[in-house]
Amino acid sequence: MSTKFFIDSKPITLRPAQQIALGFLMVIFVGSVLLSLPIAQKVPVSYLDNLFIATSAVCVTGLAPIAVVESYTLFGQIVMIFLMQLGGLSLMTFIALMLIAIGSKLNVSEKIVMQETLNRTTLEDISSFIKFIVKYTILFQVIGMILLSFTFVPQFGWIKGIYNALFISVSAFNNAGFDNISTTSLLMYAQNPIVNFTVMFLIIMGGLGFSVWFDVRKSTQSILKKNSNQKSIQST
Repeated sequence: MSTKFFIDSKPITLRPAQQIALGFLMVIFVGSVLLSLPIAQKVPVSYLDNLFIATSAVCVTGLAPIAVVESYTLFGQIVMIFLMQLGGLSLMTFIALMLIAIGSKLNVSEKIVMQETLNRTTLEDISSFIKFIVKYTILFQVIGMILLSFTFVPQFGWIKGIYNALFISVSAFNNAGFDNISTTSLLMYAQNPIVNFTVMFLIIMGGLGFSVWFDVRKSTQSILKKNSNQKSIQST
């Protein structure tokens, strides 16, 4: 995962923070190009607007100069889902996950980059932490999608309802702020408890941060293991 550039045949190695920034810039640029393709647009959208949307999606701010539902096709919205997911998890996390999946171990420099990316204070359990992040991200987003489907499927039908539930679930969990339902965001669901509580749940769980989940899980496992050992000692 180390990144090197050559100037006058001399290698220049980027520091972790520089690699992270470069990764974000690359994702934003590729996203803006994909959103600029005719297949991604319902109506002509300027490159500046596409660049703004890509930046906002990757940086999970939710600011938009145009309405997603009126501007982008299914392809364009799927691109936005990936941009929001990459913004929430970071490109480095996906790269590290692929390396782990193919059986490659992260070296010290790669772990340092991941430590900076994930805002960890230690290099310990970085690989386990990455797997944990992806597993629980998928878990919470699937739960959100299922709950939102109870409202969206009756309204939009099975395929579009589940897709809309997925888009909103990913957006809410990553605190991205985008929606593909209407030009007034989720205003039409202001009195719908399922949509409101599900979106709030996803925002809170995504906003707590991966480190909090990981530490809570480790503490819970430690307490349960300690109690189990005490019961075993008492029974003997």
